[in-house]
Amino acid sequence: MEQQTFGLFSKEIQEQIAKFLETMLGNVAEESKNKGGKRYFKKKDFCEEIGISYGTLAKWLTKGLKVIHVEQITMIDMRDAEKFLQDHKI
Repeated sequence: MEQQTFGLFSKEIQEQIAKFLETMLGNVAEESKNKGGKRYFKKKDFCEEIGISYGTLAKWLTKGLKVIHVEQITMIDMRDAEKFLQDHKI
């Protein structure tokens, strides 16, 4: 039986997911630059922009995705998100 990590996905599937997310986030970052360079996103807007659920974002935050807190607002820098995905690349 093939060893599975995270209990659900094989290493091959994890690699495919990581590549997909990296490509998608890179495309979003490039599109943002072309649309006037939007770099900072509120959590909800970030999820919508890159196509992930809020639950996935919550997991990424526990795994070290950096955020910016100013008063009552939490923002995510797209560059930090790109670095986070690079750091978790298999």
